[in-house]
Amino acid sequence: MKSGANDSSMSTNRDDDDDWGGSSTPSQSTKSGEKGNKKGDDHYQAVSIAWSSNGSTLAVAYGKTNHEAWCEHHSSISTWGIFRREFDPKKPNLTIEVQNCLTTIEFHPSDPSILAGGTMNGEIYLWNISVEKGEDPYICHSAIDEYYHREAVTKLVWIKYESLTSMAYQYCLLSVSTDAKILVWRVNDKLCLLYTSPSPRDRG
Repeated sequence: MKSGANDSSMSTNRDDDDDWGGSSTPSQSTKSGEKGNKKGDDHYQAVSIAWSSNGSTLAVAYGKTNHEAWCEHHSSISTWGIFRREFDPKKPNLTIEVQNCLTTIEFHPSDPSILAGGTMNGEIYLWNISVEKGEDPYICHSAIDEYYHREAVTKLVWIKYESLTSMAYQYCLLSVSTDAKILVWRVNDKLCLLYTSPSPRDRG
């Protein structure tokens, strides 16, 4: 399991102008407000959207979909607090840059500050989007391992269950990938793997 701010994102911007959320052709710049003209920028698009559980925050994931092999692009998530006094549809409250293309995002069903994301390379990320300005929203992400996803994550689902030890209700995260695996992750233990369904490819 990997952890640490440098594993998660290239940079985070809060309340600054940014290219990802204000245009259909975001740049790969790590500086807020810097316009990029790198080849392939026009292939970026919104790949997933999610609303927080209280309906106050909209998150949009940007990435590329024309992959032919392992993803080496960068992507981002922009969030807008739609009830904030300074709400501006062209100016996200927070932008998180990720080191490979996002494919799907999903908010926690009861905690509006927790956001999960899946990537083209099969990684699962967790962020806390309620952090103060200048703080890193990164919580953790899954490792790259032969037992984990090795292809694009196509769906994330939060599942409520009762803990057998504490008898309290908690949430785990289920992920589905094009590698034909279904994985279940323990969120409270930095994405420790709870269950993996055998892939038809592994059955021979």
